[in-house]
Amino acid sequence: MSNIDAFANSFPPNMPGVPPVDDFTDGTFPTDTSQPETQGDEPLEAELGEDGQGDLAPEDEGLQHSGDAPSDLRDGTE
Repeated sequence: MSNIDAFANSFPPNMPGVPPVDDFTDGTFPTDTSQPETQGDEPLEAELGEDGQGDLAPEDEGLQHSGDAPSDLRDGTE
């Protein structure tokens, strides 16, 4: 399924008699698209934890709930 309006509206307007602007931008897309440095490692070089999670802080490990919540929300068991 395609959205023809999104495609048609992605071009600068064709307005005869109005001088064209050199740099067309509608201001909705950020001009600074550089990615921030995260944890000093490239994403492909970062080490994973035991279960495939990213770098965890020591306080992030262990139980995250009071003990009455299910351990795995996918199977519905408690």
